Amino acid sequence: MKAKKTIAGAALGAALLNPQPAAAEGAVELSAGQKTATLDTKFGGEIAPKLGFFARHQITTGYEPQAASYFGFADLTYQLPLEGLGVVGELQLQGAKLVPRAGLQYFLGAGDLSGFAAATAGISGGVNGQIVTVLTYQPKLTEEISLVAKLEALNIFADEHQLSSQKFRVGPTINGFSFGSAVDFTEIGQGQQLQLGCNLGGYFSKTF
Repeated sequence: MKAKKTIAGAALGAALLNPQPAAAEGAVELSAGQKTATLDTKFGGEIAPKLGFFARHQITTGYEPQAASYFGFADLTYQLPLEGLGVVGELQLQGAKLVPRAGLQYFLGAGDLSGFAAATAGISGGVNGQIVTVLTYQPKLTEEISLVAKLEALNIFADEHQLSSQKFRVGPTINGFSFGSAVDFTEIGQGQQLQLGCNLGGYFSKTF
């Protein structure tokens, strides 16, 4: 099923470190659970005033001998007059196929809480939609230590539900290094063909 290939990286495809950072920034995360392990890299920055870019690459593998799955994409974003709202154009790499997408994204921050949402649709090969939401709570404990609790959720649909996923991360962050508990849930298909998955483990990440 195409949705299974998509989960490695479309899962939360447009979830940015910062929807349009003034300077280049990025992050690397290694997560491992009882079923799979994933290396997730993100990098973004500003090309010109109001114009930004973002790229994300994920490699996922199981623990039995098998080929690793890869998913990657690159975004161009343009900030609209309404604060936090932007237009996004995206190229996803699914296997050997490039899939163009377009849509809107919105970022809102208030104190230690921030939220991000993006809705995109494929512009070739049939109608399909993706909705990504990210909620992050990061209170400071000391000058160098903060707590991070993050939820990333994805829904993929065409004429019917294809895939949903939810990624939870909870742990401390110390000078840009973060580690803690990781739980990933997936729901593929619908009705009697619905497949449920859970990958429970931990993560380690570094922002730069």
